[in-house]
Amino acid sequence: MSEQTIFQSHPIFDYFYRMNQIPRCSGQEQAISDALVQWGSEKGWKTQQDKAGNVLLTKPASPGYESAPRIIMQGHMDMVCVKGKGVEHNFTCDPIAMEERDGWLHGVGTTLGADDGIGVAMGLAILDEQMDLPQISLLVTTDEEEGMNGVLSLSPSWLDAEMLINIDSEEEGYVTGGCAGGATGEFTMPLSREAVSGQSGLHITITGMNGGHSGQNILAEPNNACKVMSQFLHAILQEHALRIARFYSGEKHNAIPNEAQAWISFASEEKEAILQCIQKTWTAMQERLLKQEPDIAMHTEDYSVEGNVLTTESTNHLLNLIDILPHGVYRMREDGKNVLASDNLAIVDTKEAHADVMVSVRSSSEAVLSELQEKINRAVQTFHGQGRYTDVYPAWELAEHSPLRDLFLATYREETGEEAELLDIHAGLECGLFAEYNPKLDMISIGPDIEGAHTTSERLNIASTLRTYDILKKLIARIATMR
Repeated sequence: MSEQTIFQSHPIFDYFYRMNQIPRCSGQEQAISDALVQWGSEKGWKTQQDKAGNVLLTKPASPGYESAPRIIMQGHMDMVCVKGKGVEHNFTCDPIAMEERDGWLHGVGTTLGADDGIGVAMGLAILDEQMDLPQISLLVTTDEEEGMNGVLSLSPSWLDAEMLINIDSEEEGYVTGGCAGGATGEFTMPLSREAVSGQSGLHITITGMNGGHSGQNILAEPNNACKVMSQFLHAILQEHALRIARFYSGEKHNAIPNEAQAWISFASEEKEAILQCIQKTWTAMQERLLKQEPDIAMHTEDYSVEGNVLTTESTNHLLNLIDILPHGVYRMREDGKNVLASDNLAIVDTKEAHADVMVSVRSSSEAVLSELQEKINRAVQTFHGQGRYTDVYPAWELAEHSPLRDLFLATYREETGEEAELLDIHAGLECGLFAEYNPKLDMISIGPDIEGAHTTSERLNIASTLRTYDILKKLIARIATMR
């Protein structure tokens, strides 16, 4: 199937294509927000847009369906913008290039934006359907990926409905009824620098690691490039003196770092011995990691040491902090299968006089979340650092009774002959905040198969998308018969 045929094959893919022509990185959604308003106005739907760029498109109930439950479909317009090493792409103006391979839609060198562009596209396609419906709206929020900031600005009046279907999940055959809450920790650690002479420098890069979504992929205990680089430098320090001039790893609070860079300096007469130590150390580390990280690679190149470098004490403090900060699963639930709390060491970036450190913490338990936050606070304070938690979002508790959930499960069973699995996920969804605005909302979250979200490996299954849309359409038709 050619790319042109894919995007002409169904309104979902047409809308998705149109969305991906418009830059929509988190925090830069004005153009896509305006486009959604324009598309809604052209269709004759009621359109609303708030100061945060959130958009609400509403289609009135068909005659005779005014008493059926009012429905909100919901997704977010922003995407995680990541490109591969050496890829030339300007996310502020370039469209997302896409290609179909083996039944999957891929980005070309960048994230695809199926999280959550495909959910928004499904909602638009449903509004386009010529079928009898109750009042149905599509709520499209901004800045979900960077902290759900669009929802925090939302008017509760926009959630005046009985049912909400979030289309931001990434596995067909599952329905989500609850999710973790969390926060982003932003810390600074003081650093000291001094001038050096007679020094050589190496720029070390570690690339090709899996990374992944800090909630959905954390149970797999993925390696963190930031920690791998720290361990690598620590091992070299056991045999040779070195200083760090710069350390950088991580891009997004909700993405597990898959690359890391360090610029180190050392006595020029030590260069050959250090190069041998680097190779020996990397061979041992690569052998240990290769089964989990088949594409991991390390590269060094010379650089000219200019300006000040970290003191020996600050070099040790930085590496020790990275080592002791928790990353991965912090505690499992009692069932032993699902994550209760986790932490992602997301970003470490050295500046002239301090290091910026960002972590993302999640938990379905407020008490355990506070315990994890306090552990991180103590680690940072050990090295005279300080900081705070921002972008706090609540957990969405699994409801004991949910007519919408039961109706979805019955619809899925009758349409596919299989049972959909109910999930209470470790990732964060906007539903937790919706529940605070309107506690009476009956909510579920669904979506098609999306793999590699938040990475350049992101891909969307085409057949799964069509099947999920068909279930969504039939679910809404059944809701229309409820009185």
